[in-house]
Amino acid sequence: MKIVDAHVHLGDCRMCEYDNSEAEVFRAREEHGVSTLLLQPFPNPRDADGAHAQISALCRKHAGQVFGIISINPHDDARAYKSRVRTTFDLGGFVGIKLHTLGHAVHPESKDAHAVYEIARDLGLPVMVHTGLTNFGAPSLLTGPALQYPELTFILAHSGWGGQAGEAIAAAKAASNIYLETSWISIDDKLAAVTALGSARVMLGSDTLLNMGVEIFQYNLLHKAGKISASDLELVFHGVAEKVFRLGQE
Repeated sequence: MKIVDAHVHLGDCRMCEYDNSEAEVFRAREEHGVSTLLLQPFPNPRDADGAHAQISALCRKHAGQVFGIISINPHDDARAYKSRVRTTFDLGGFVGIKLHTLGHAVHPESKDAHAVYEIARDLGLPVMVHTGLTNFGAPSLLTGPALQYPELTFILAHSGWGGQAGEAIAAAKAASNIYLETSWISIDDKLAAVTALGSARVMLGSDTLLNMGVEIFQYNLLHKAGKISASDLELVFHGVAEKVFRLGQE
């Protein structure tokens, strides 16, 4: 079955002290049978522009199998931030933009967050937002922006992480343009998300390379146990991400 991993990091991160080389990323992809990668830099790389350029080059090299998500710190003059995002987008291959509430310390309702939403709207990109692990990452904080920008699609990365999955589900219930990417929530919470929202609002993501196989295994186990259908699995594994990020339709 085709698998799209909607949340994979490439390169280094000074905050988390990760460093995912290109070779390591593609080794994990092959090991776990992932068809398509959505690559983004970590929130605090040593060279953010260089990281985006590397991702764009991989999008060209692996056309149709690799796509990029822009992740730039919005704590800058709004005009300068939007210009930098446009320059990155013009490199090619980018299908989404990231608001990293933890790594960039951005409140989802702040003025700088609105700069992210505005440029995403202008470029026609969905917005992936880090949720969990910080007060700024509370999933409920995205309900207001999602209702204010109904033309945008919001993806709640990590679905609130371990302790706030229920809140992420509630946010998605309140705003139909919110989707859930479910890395790091439990298998029970994954089932709750599919049950409450339907599989057409849920997508697979891994976040870290060691977690890639775990996330895939949990959904396969839910299917094997008869908790989700084959059509549910198709949507979670690739259908939702393909629709939300318009993969292959740049």
